[in-house]
Amino acid sequence: MEIEWIKDVQYFEELPSTQDCALNLARNGAQEGTLVIAKKQIQGRGRKTNLWFSPPGGLWFSLILKPGMVPFYIPTLNLGTSLAVIKGIRKITGMDVSIRWPNDIYCRVGLNDNEKKLGGIIVEMEAKGDFLEFVVAGVGLNTNVNMDDFPYEIRERAISVLSETGREIDNFALLEEILREFGNVYAAFKRDGFKPILKEIKENCSLLGKRVWINEDSSLPVEGQALDIDESGALLVRLDCGAVTRILSGRVKVL
Repeated sequence: MEIEWIKDVQYFEELPSTQDCALNLARNGAQEGTLVIAKKQIQGRGRKTNLWFSPPGGLWFSLILKPGMVPFYIPTLNLGTSLAVIKGIRKITGMDVSIRWPNDIYCRVGLNDNEKKLGGIIVEMEAKGDFLEFVVAGVGLNTNVNMDDFPYEIRERAISVLSETGREIDNFALLEEILREFGNVYAAFKRDGFKPILKEIKENCSLLGKRVWINEDSSLPVEGQALDIDESGALLVRLDCGAVTRILSGRVKVL
C-alpha cells in the first residue's frame, strides 16, 4: 500500500471487531498510522455498542491516530473522517453519497430524494485528563455485499455498492483512495483545526435544511429543522417553538 503515512497494515480474514483490535494495539503502544483490516467481522459495532452487520465483501477497517491535541476537539474528527470517506467513494464508484450527521454515510437512490445507509464511522479515544493518548477511527462500508444476505430488519433501509451499481468494486482500491483523502483531511485538521474543513462538510451533509427527529444521547428526543453544524461539530436544530438548540450526538431520522 503506497500511502506514506500508513506505517503498519494488519490484515485478518476474520475478527470480532477491527475497532476493538485497534484499540488493544494502541493500548500496547502501536504507532500512529497502524491500519487494521478484516475480511469479516463477527461483532462489528457502531455508536453506543450497536452491532454492525459485517459479512465478507464489505470494507471494514480501523486506524490508530495520535493527533496531539486536547480531547475536546476529537468529536469533530468524526465528521472529518466522513468527508474523506464520501470523497473516496465518489472517486471510485461515482455514487451520490453524503454525510448523515453525526456518523453515517448515505446514498441517494431513485428520483424521490430517498436515501439509504451505505456505511458508518466510529471514532473513539483514550485520554488522561487533557492528555490525549490515542484515537481510533473505524469505518464500515457495504461494498460488495448482496442485499439478500442482510438481516431482514435492516434490508429496507440499507444499501450496498453492489446492489446500487450492479457490479463489484476493488475494495483495496477504494481503501487506498479513502486513505489518501483522509491523509489530506487529517493533515489540515492537525494544522488548522476543524474550521477550514467545516464548509465542505456542511456542503456534503444531507440533513441540513430537512425536518428531523433526534434521540439525543443525554436528553429527551427533539424534533425540528436541521439548520447548521457549528465549529464544535454540533448540529443546530430549530424547534417548532422557534428556539435553536445544539445537539452533540444522537440517533437521527429524517421526517
